[in-house]
Formats: sequence, C-alpha cells, structure tokens
Amino acid sequence: VKPNKIREVFERAIAQIPPATEKRYWKRYIYIWINYAFFEELHMKDLDRTRSIYKACLNLIPHEQFSFSKIWILASNFEIRNRDIKKASLILGNAIGKSPKDKIFEHYINIESKLGNIDRCRQLYQKW
Repeated sequence: VKPNKIREVFERAIAQIPPATEKRYWKRYIYIWINYAFFEELHMKDLDRTRSIYKACLNLIPHEQFSFSKIWILASNFEIRNRDIKKASLILGNAIGKSPKDKIFEHYINIESKLGNIDRCRQLYQKW
C-alpha cells in the first residue's frame, strides 16, 4: 500500500469527529490520531507532520469536559525523543493547566527528576 493512500485514509478517519462530547465516543477516535502520529514518525520519518498531528489532536479535544492524559504524554515523549526538552515541558505545562491528572504530574515529575531539576520537582509536587 502506498504511503499517500495510508495518509488519505487517516485524514478521512480523523475528519469524522465524534458528534457527542462524551469520553466513551472519543476514545477510539483518539487512538486513530495516535496511530496516525506513530505512522508519520516511524514509517514516514516526517517529524514536522507528526508534531502537527499531535498539536491538532490536542487542540481538538474538548478539555473542559474531559481529556486524555495518554495523548499529552505521547506528545511530550515525541519531543523528548527529538531532543527538545523545552517543547516537552511546554506540552506538559499546558496539560497540567488544562487537565491536571495524576498520570501527567507523575510523568512530568519523572522527567524533571531525570534531568536533575529538583526545584522544579518540588514546584510540581506542590501543585499536585
């Protein structure tokens, strides 16, 4: 199968936004975005497109009603794999601002402790 055909199928799939703002309807939809991002990063090696996929997905989720910590963490891990710690921190900071979940705090604290930023870890623990 040609890569452009795969992209076209992913684009058609993500164009079908769930009609209701209930998390159960969005769960499968989010996994389409995740698989699309993995396809672009691992098979196509298109890092800019992968970054734009994560950004578009995060902008689309109605964070006021619910959020998915998985997509925030995957987006930050993508930036870490590409050696951009500042972007990863920015993503996780936005995640805490929009959806302060335990998984996100744990992930962010883990990253900061590995980097040796103890003061930042303390700040995160205080917000948690």
